Amino acid sequence: LHLTGSSISDCSATASGGGIFIDDSVVNLEASLVSKCKAEISGGGAFMIGQSSVHGSGESEKAFSQNHAGQRGGGIAAKLTQGVAIRIVDARLAENDARHGGGISLSSGTLYLIRSRVDQNEAADLGGGLYLEQRAKLSMLHSIVTENNGNTGGGIATNDFFGPCEIIGGYELI
Repeated sequence: LHLTGSSISDCSATASGGGIFIDDSVVNLEASLVSKCKAEISGGGAFMIGQSSVHGSGESEKAFSQNHAGQRGGGIAAKLTQGVAIRIVDARLAENDARHGGGISLSSGTLYLIRSRVDQNEAADLGGGLYLEQRAKLSMLHSIVTENNGNTGGGIATNDFFGPCEIIGGYELI
């Protein structure tokens, strides 16, 4: 799916993927925005499964904004199996909210967050910016998590009930 200069807004799902449901696909949001979408369970802006990726237009331009999920991932929620990875590249997730993971929620698998920004998101409970559970792995490269709010873990929260989560990160100032 490739969107240029487009908007997906004011959409809703009774389960997951208020704006977009992504299954084993690549989504390019070139100067495009997913906003004001709602999912009653997970992924207000988008719900991702399988080997999927989202490419935005850069960390300064919002790709997912003002989305809401009742449980997990106001901006994006991903539910994966071990060994499966997703990528979020050149995207900004801002002003989203959920119970867990206001910006992004990841259940199992690996998330590669590359040249992206997660800011001004809110979680009623865990992980204002990101929430990781079920042995999830987060690998951040040249990405920023800032100005998020949550009851526990304003920036990032992990839940190791099913085993430890792993976070690897790096940011290089040029």
